[in-house]
Parts: sequence; C-alpha cells; structure tokens
Amino acid sequence: MRRLVAFGVVGLISTAIYAAFTIFFTEAVSLGPTASSAIAYGLSFVFSFSANHHFVFRSKESMRNTVVRFLGVSVFGLLLTSATMSFIVDVCGFDYFYGIATVVVLIPMSNFVLHHFWTFGKRNRTA
Repeated sequence: MRRLVAFGVVGLISTAIYAAFTIFFTEAVSLGPTASSAIAYGLSFVFSFSANHHFVFRSKESMRNTVVRFLGVSVFGLLLTSATMSFIVDVCGFDYFYGIATVVVLIPMSNFVLHHFWTFGKRNRTA
C-alpha cells in the first residue's frame, strides 16, 4: 500500500511540475504552448523517473538500466492515451471529457502495474 500511495504522490507532484513549467515557458518566456508543453514534459519526466526509481520502487538497479524501460512505459502510456481518446470520441461519439475521465483512471493504473512488474521488477528493488 505504501508503494501505491507514494506512486500517487509522485504522480501529483510530476503533474504540478508539468503544469507549472508549461505555464512558465508560455507566459514568461513567450514560447508557444506546444513547445512549452514538450519542455515541461521532459522536466517532469526527469523528476518522475528519479522519484519512482529511488522513492516509490526503491530500485537496486542502476538508473541507466531502468530509464529505457521507464521511457518505454511512458511511450506506451502516450499511445494508450491517444487510442483511448480516439475510441471514446471518434468511435463511440462521446464528449472528450469522458475520454479525459477514462484516461486519468486507466493510465496511472497501467503505468503502476507496468512499473511494478517490469520497469522496477521485484528482482530490482528493496522492500
């Protein structure tokens, strides 16, 4: 249970980092929203990976060995997010808010399971 709560806390902090830097780069640096979002995503990724590696999953494996798997889960999450939104909006004809609601439940759950069993598998972490 500790791991799940810690994962949630890291996710919330990572989201706040993403939002804050997106706003900062858009408003204060005058970058476009898309560029700002990309930079902010990269910064939040660095925090998220490091916090999940050390704090959530307490991995014994080197960061170099787990970052590729973490990136793979992130790319999978992006693809699953896009597919989910497309299915709900384009196939089912529902409002995109239903897609958002589905994504904010589905993606954290799938990410946790993939990180738990693959990225930071039991063989690579302490209690």
